[in-house]
Amino acid sequence: MAPIIDIVRPGDVITSDLINRIIGTLNQHDALISAGSTSGSGITITSFVPAPPFTAGQDIEIHGTNFGFSTGSTAVTFDTTGITSFKLGSSDTSLLIQVPLLTGLGTGKDVLLTISNGSASVSRVIRVNPAQLPQQGNVDVLWNDAIAPNPNPNPVLNAQPVTIAYSLKSRATLPTTFTVGVQCSNAAMQGAAQVLDAAQTVIASKQIDLAPGQQKGFFVRFPNVPVANNSTFTVTVSATAAGVSGSDTRVFTVNQATQPPDPTINVAFNALTAIDPNNGTPDPNAGNYTSIDNTVHLKQNAIGRLNLVATFTQIGNYDVTVAALAPTSLWTVVLAGTPSVYTIGASDFSNGVATKNPEIGIQAQPGASLTGQLKFTLQRQGSAQKREITFNLALIP
Repeated sequence: MAPIIDIVRPGDVITSDLINRIIGTLNQHDALISAGSTSGSGITITSFVPAPPFTAGQDIEIHGTNFGFSTGSTAVTFDTTGITSFKLGSSDTSLLIQVPLLTGLGTGKDVLLTISNGSASVSRVIRVNPAQLPQQGNVDVLWNDAIAPNPNPNPVLNAQPVTIAYSLKSRATLPTTFTVGVQCSNAAMQGAAQVLDAAQTVIASKQIDLAPGQQKGFFVRFPNVPVANNSTFTVTVSATAAGVSGSDTRVFTVNQATQPPDPTINVAFNALTAIDPNNGTPDPNAGNYTSIDNTVHLKQNAIGRLNLVATFTQIGNYDVTVAALAPTSLWTVVLAGTPSVYTIGASDFSNGVATKNPEIGIQAQPGASLTGQLKFTLQRQGSAQKREITFNLALIP
């Protein structure tokens, strides 16, 4: 289309012919952008495989002509970010590359893709979306040391309501909505359980949003405790989302005070590995962990390696113990590659916290009880307080 050279002066009548030529020029301009603008040497972009939009980190193919690959003169940029390597199979007519991990993409951004062969270049505006990374990490359901009394009341009273304070801390890599679950050994209490936010308002959805590293307080409330004095009930509180889960199990005795844990220690589930005892290799079919009920499931004779994450905020020597709880029968529960005493010194701290990964070895012997419990304990020498975590055990038939 010929260039528009008309000059419009004040008072001139603008004709439909002029407007139509302007529209035609704009349409031609858009067509050139869609096809890829070219300057000399026959370099073109003819297609993409797959078609845009792209995702940062995605492998793509760019087809066209005269890319200059055989002479080593090819240059590809996404805005100002250059491609530093080309995948096997690239040629003068096909470039196999990975979309770079661009910054500032937000929910998606139009980016100028430019290919140069050293003497000419071609550009195309394409949409690049941020990489969708898989969720990784864990979430910790922790006793809330900042709330007193906890539980409320303490001791828990028969035929009275009780509120228990927890904290939910995300160790996940992405923002996540966690669903809080409550299991109780007393069926009536479980059916009536409520999840409350930090202001003690009922969360009908039982869901809590957390960013990576964020921690929020919440409460679990039972409107009535129909358990006799000096009898116990067990509460398991879990938090689950796709790819991430965690839980906490505690035993309460009615009309007996619950001792507050050491606020300078925290301990939580990290990972479970089931091992075939015959060859010593991991066997995912031999065992698993379910956060909803805080249970380690193992086949008989399989070896479970239960890995925990423990954090300390105070220098000292800490006794490390683990034991099976009655009436658990014929389950071997021992410290695995973990000392009986942790010595936490100044050099162990990073950003005010020292971290250890204690590990528990678990094995169900022939004739083992179908279910059981274990308790892991950390206690600073010289302190009456301690930090405990309890796990349920279940034999896989």
